Amino acid sequence: MDFSPYIAELLYTYDCVIIPQFGGFVANYKPAHIHPVSNKIFPPSKQISFNKNLKQNDGLLANKIAQQQQIPYAKAVELIENWRKEIEHQLKEKGFFAFDKIGTLKKLTDNTLLFDAKAEENFFQGAFGLSPIVVKPVTETKIIPVTAKSGSYKWLQRAAAIFIGGMLTSYVLFNYDTIAHKGGQLASFFKGETGRYTPADKHLNVTPVLDDVVIDSTGQTAYLKIKGKSPVVIANTSQQPDSTSVAVHSPELRYHIIAGCFTKKSNAKKLAKELEKQGFEPKIITSYKNYYTVIIKSFATKAQAKSFLPQTKSLIAHSWVLEWNV
Repeated sequence: MDFSPYIAELLYTYDCVIIPQFGGFVANYKPAHIHPVSNKIFPPSKQISFNKNLKQNDGLLANKIAQQQQIPYAKAVELIENWRKEIEHQLKEKGFFAFDKIGTLKKLTDNTLLFDAKAEENFFQGAFGLSPIVVKPVTETKIIPVTAKSGSYKWLQRAAAIFIGGMLTSYVLFNYDTIAHKGGQLASFFKGETGRYTPADKHLNVTPVLDDVVIDSTGQTAYLKIKGKSPVVIANTSQQPDSTSVAVHSPELRYHIIAGCFTKKSNAKKLAKELEKQGFEPKIITSYKNYYTVIIKSFATKAQAKSFLPQTKSLIAHSWVLEWNV
């Protein structure tokens, strides 16, 4: 049985899928780029490579097969082992093995493995629906100056003068009343006459006279005294200011560096103790597909997790990044 489709499906979500005791497929992000010869613009993608050193079973592929085929986990591990033997046999006999939708693994004369990924497959979910497009290179554009003949240039000058004169005449005719009113105001100003402003509401001509601002014996309340009126409170310093506390939310740690997944808690604890000896602070969770998953460290962003990953790979070669809400 060929389990290549399961690996291809997992590569859309995960950055590493391991075939136990054989090797692992690693997906690295590749930004959009332009081919210098074909002038094609390729969307961002995941570049798939093969690493023969990733051999320890992390449970990812076996768990996928067990769920899809509704079989026990141990049976899925047995099927993967049989498939691994089939792959190695075909590499020995034919010199290559084709993984459907992923690529072809070739065995060279010096027994080294060469992986050729399928270029048409894009496992980056953010580029779903995008396909390469061909663009034409920009060529040099010649600018041809256009010179107007002397006769046509004079005609344009006359037309512009007539247009501006017509606009000014129209403005004066439609705004005659406003111009005449303002002109009269200016004329009275230059003749020395004094303009008079008449308020619309004649009952607003009484201005209250302020006597004083009085502060009571407590020193906390200020009153404004107005003639003929009761004192009015204008300040009360006894009131407490509003709270200025700011709620601080710690970022959600969704990206975790995984050391391994186990069906037995004792194995997970054993690995966690080894990591503690190396100076890490690992933790064990069971929310990820009901496995005892050993987390080396958690981060808020995927970029932070990937930058820290090389430090763990020097000790645990099969460590990988998992996006999961713990």
